[in-house]
Amino acid sequence: MKNTPLSNAHDKFFKEAFSRKEIACSFIRHYLPVQVNEQIDLTTLAILKDSFIDKDFKENYSDMLYSINFSGKKSYIYLLVEHKSYQDIFTGFQLLRNMVKVWEQYRKENEKSKILPLILPLILYQGKSPWPFTTVMGHLFANIANMEAYIPEFKREVFEVVSLGDEQITGNAMLQILLLAQKHVDSPIIATVLRKIMELYIHATPPECDRNFLESTVRYLFATTNRKRHGEIEAVLSEYARKGVVGVDSIADKLRHEGKLEGLEQGKLEGLEQ
Repeated sequence: MKNTPLSNAHDKFFKEAFSRKEIACSFIRHYLPVQVNEQIDLTTLAILKDSFIDKDFKENYSDMLYSINFSGKKSYIYLLVEHKSYQDIFTGFQLLRNMVKVWEQYRKENEKSKILPLILPLILYQGKSPWPFTTVMGHLFANIANMEAYIPEFKREVFEVVSLGDEQITGNAMLQILLLAQKHVDSPIIATVLRKIMELYIHATPPECDRNFLESTVRYLFATTNRKRHGEIEAVLSEYARKGVVGVDSIADKLRHEGKLEGLEQGKLEGLEQ
């Protein structure tokens, strides 16, 4: 299955954001349960570049794997992000399949080890409606009397972006910008959202947020927002460029230039078709 431009935009923005250690640490610190955070040593967090998603599912999911110490023992956090516009009852099953791949890779790399590392499984769900499923997977199996002991269960954490009010979004500036952008994908109030993002960028203490991350965010909004609202995004960028916010004018110029080039190419194609 070939990735769509929209799924590519989601994947690129997610990977770029969560490959930043400061964003990953801020997310863990602010959104994982207290009992988990009490055992985590964030100074040991390392970002691993492997992906464990089958090619046929890359249109719908992105993933990140982190190694980290829980109570002094090497463990992992596996983060699966669901990009689908509909809710999939088998997302938990997909998560478990990918975790098995992590353990298989661990066994290959640690042949003498007699135990498997703990993996904390986490689903980041950015759908518009609330997550409708349980955080265990027993509901996927047929209900047969007296056979419950043979049904596998494993718990995962589910983080719903849509469930957060904007005022509840916390963390460092980049994490707040990331969550605002993901929550309000193709939102009718995109101009208001972008102004919140710009204010976070302006008031962030370096290096909490940099120009490259702001540009990535704006590009993500352009890619995931209906074209009819692109003018609203440009208007907000122009507004903050006039205020003298460093870097915003160059971002706007790049996007306008790329938009003109895209329109020119489209015009050539339409002319050839005619």
